[in-house]
Amino acid sequence: MSVSQAIFALGCSRSSLSASPPSTFYTLPTYKIYVHEFSYAEFRKQKLIEKYTELNTSKKLESFIEKKRRKNAAKDHRFMPYRRPSNNE
Repeated sequence: MSVSQAIFALGCSRSSLSASPPSTFYTLPTYKIYVHEFSYAEFRKQKLIEKYTELNTSKKLESFIEKKRRKNAAKDHRFMPYRRPSNNE
């Protein structure tokens, strides 16, 4: 698994794809340090890289991604319709 694939798997769930950044950068307390150095996208990317290296050094990357994959599959399965509507309805 490449670094870019792992970063995508770590940071992009189906619910976070539609999420927009906050209206001002000061709503995130940890972001105040980086206001003048990074944009919000670069800040998120840097946090994902740090998370990837931390998980990769502790040998927990595969289990973390597998857990995230199972969670997304459960969401997909939960939102499946119970039955197919008939033509009468």
